[in-house]
Amino acid sequence: MQFIGVVEDANLVNDGSYAFIVSPKTKARWKVIPAAVNYPKYLWEGKVPGDVALGAAKGFQTKMMDNGFAWQVLFGKWSECLMCQWSGVDMVTDPY
Repeated sequence: MQFIGVVEDANLVNDGSYAFIVSPKTKARWKVIPAAVNYPKYLWEGKVPGDVALGAAKGFQTKMMDNGFAWQVLFGKWSECLMCQWSGVDMVTDPY
C-alpha cells in the first residue's frame, strides 16, 4: 500500500511500531475487502486490538476518528510520535 511505501521512502526502519489507526467504518469495510482476487484473506483480519491490517502492520480502530466520513486512516511509525499540548501562559499582575 502507498502508506507503507511513503514511510519507508523517508528512511524509517520498522521497529515494530508501524500501525494503522482507522475509524470503525473503515475497519468494517476492510474486513470484507479481499487482499487479492479469489484469495480467502481480507485486508483486516482478527478480532482483538493490534489485529493484522493489510498483512504488513498492526491495526487499531478508534471512534475518536469517526466523524461521519467513510474512510479515515492514519499510518505511521508510532514510536516516533510526539503529542504535546500547551495551555498557554497565565500571568496575574497584582495592582496593589
